[in-house]
Amino acid sequence: MKSTVIFEEITRKVIASLEQGHAPWRKTWKFTGIPPQNHFSGHVYRGINSLLFNMEDLQTPYFGTFEQITKAGGRIKKGSKAFNVYFNDLLIYDKNGKRVKEETFKQMTKTQREECRRIKFIRQWPVFNMGCVEGIPVKPSVLEGEFTPHERIAQCEQFIKGVPKPPTIKESLHSRAFYAPLLDTIQIPLIQQFESPEFYYSILIHELAHSTGHPDRLNRSTLVEYAPFGSQTYSKEELCAEITTCFACNYLGIDTPQLQTNSQAYIKGWLGKLHDDPKFVWEAAVLAQRAFEYLTAH
Repeated sequence: MKSTVIFEEITRKVIASLEQGHAPWRKTWKFTGIPPQNHFSGHVYRGINSLLFNMEDLQTPYFGTFEQITKAGGRIKKGSKAFNVYFNDLLIYDKNGKRVKEETFKQMTKTQREECRRIKFIRQWPVFNMGCVEGIPVKPSVLEGEFTPHERIAQCEQFIKGVPKPPTIKESLHSRAFYAPLLDTIQIPLIQQFESPEFYYSILIHELAHSTGHPDRLNRSTLVEYAPFGSQTYSKEELCAEITTCFACNYLGIDTPQLQTNSQAYIKGWLGKLHDDPKFVWEAAVLAQRAFEYLTAH
């Protein structure tokens, strides 16, 4: 399948979810500290794959291919649907048109590499959620816990304290939450001002996600370059921060149904961007994955 078709297919899924009135980077199922991953190899699905799995109502964060499941002695329940996982691949040909392995390409001289032709493309592979598998044991999923309203959440505090080279965080009686790149400072209202501690941490993580783009951290172009409000660059930075927040809230087990509420104006704004550019979500998810990995690098 051509990459353009895959981009369009992914974007259609996101648009359909937005048109139903909710943002797909927020989900209702939570598995604290366990991201979507392959049950057998332990490979963690990243970027767009993590985002797409967040859109689904799944019984477990574990997946397997048909071959892996049957080889282990498992059976897929009748009527179960497969989910596609996507990953980048690369074809390399030398000046004579002969296929070159990536390992060989890396060992070539600079001149030899410049003579090669590289073709980037996207592959897809079907996997099944392990909740649809019988006959073999499935790893346990650690479900979200309950928290007392307006009390600090220990794992969230630990997460924030562990952020490498963090920005200054100023918590005070305030009407706004924002990240100021020039000052490398986050301003956030008091935790008591929020409806719940989950809301507080989701907003703080959103601003921390923006801060990962600072020149001293990931130097993300969508943050450091001038981008007027509503522009493609500005919107991509906002979506990057929103998806990063989704990854982190799922990781911490605080992505409650209340956090999934989004205004209709906000949703319509994303719909316009997605209709204009099928690669928009994919590229924002790649940036979000890098931001999330930075925040969890401690």
